[in-house]
Amino acid sequence: MTEDNIELNRQVEQFLAAIREEGAQNCAAIRSKTEAEIEAALAEAQKKEKARSEETVRFETVRAEAQANRQMSEGRAALRAELAAQRDELQKQVFDAAREKLAAFAAGADYAPWLEKNAQHIADMLGACTLYARSADLALLKGHVPAGCTLAA
Repeated sequence: MTEDNIELNRQVEQFLAAIREEGAQNCAAIRSKTEAEIEAALAEAQKKEKARSEETVRFETVRAEAQANRQMSEGRAALRAELAAQRDELQKQVFDAAREKLAAFAAGADYAPWLEKNAQHIADMLGACTLYARSADLALLKGHVPAGCTLAA
């Protein structure tokens, strides 16, 4: 693994950790706000409805908890959607960078010797076999595989 890959992996891990931390902070803020709203709703209901029966207080408590659960669920769903979008974007960036590096490597001077060496190693391990390669690489491999091995695109 090259230093660039290690650095990219480190940056990806830091980015994901930041996303997780932000998500946790947002969930805590939503939870805190929701709990404050629940407590405020309960206190107000108790002041106004002292004369009402125990059933009315229980009903209002259940209603407030259900509302809070809906709000927390909506908040979590929104955060999950945002996190998924950020992960998708990060994944796209990582794969785009990898594609660029692979294309640069395949276009470089080190590619042909690397390809020949690895094709030879695979052929040595498998014996008589068919080696599959990119169409563009067939010309590079021709004449560099042992007898009994064939090349295919």
